[in-house]
Amino acid sequence: MTEQYDLPTVNFGMGGKGPAFFLREEIIEAASKFETVIYQLPSGRCVSNSYLSGDSIMMAITKGGMRIPKESIAILFSQLTGQDLQPGDPVPLNIPVRSEVAYTILRANLSSWRFGSLLLETRRNYVKFVREFLSAMPGRTIVLTLSARNLPAGELLSRPRKLGKFPELLTERMLQKINAQADHSIKIIGDEGLPVRIAPIKIADTWPPGAREGLNRYYPSTSLHAKVASELHRVING
Repeated sequence: MTEQYDLPTVNFGMGGKGPAFFLREEIIEAASKFETVIYQLPSGRCVSNSYLSGDSIMMAITKGGMRIPKESIAILFSQLTGQDLQPGDPVPLNIPVRSEVAYTILRANLSSWRFGSLLLETRRNYVKFVREFLSAMPGRTIVLTLSARNLPAGELLSRPRKLGKFPELLTERMLQKINAQADHSIKIIGDEGLPVRIAPIKIADTWPPGAREGLNRYYPSTSLHAKVASELHRVING
């Protein structure tokens, strides 16, 4: 962007951050000085609610009554707390874990109705945080939706447990409410160019099978990023 338009640009993006993170006073103050702000929508997993606290990929369970559902999570909390915990033991409170782990615990402990209501609350918070940021920007705002997976149409309250691994909580209905707050919106979604081989790195056992094989099936491909650049060029020069 800097080279193409010969304009100063600043990237405030950070991996694993939710929309509330970008409401920090220093970020709002800095971003509001720019003529155009491009807001790429983050995953909906990193949003606080009645049971979870945090604004990043690391979320802490804050309500009691949860039980550790399986051995791998018991081992994780044992390492984090120094205690000898087993499946069925109470979940330690206010200990940050990856959001996927937190949602696994919630799915296992809450009724289908309660879990669905929690997702609805989380999604409402997401929309609120993003719209609050956009409304604080005095200049032009562009909302960018970039994902390798299609967004569900609605809240899916009838099937709240079918989130899958690394769930995407953003829905088309939420997107409509967010885009209404922005001056422009760009939506690029698809698995074009996937899977793609990634450079050799340390592989974690918790990664999806494709990633453990050295393949990226999750993040949008370079060809999709090229489409984003083309769309940004069209909107900025439009």
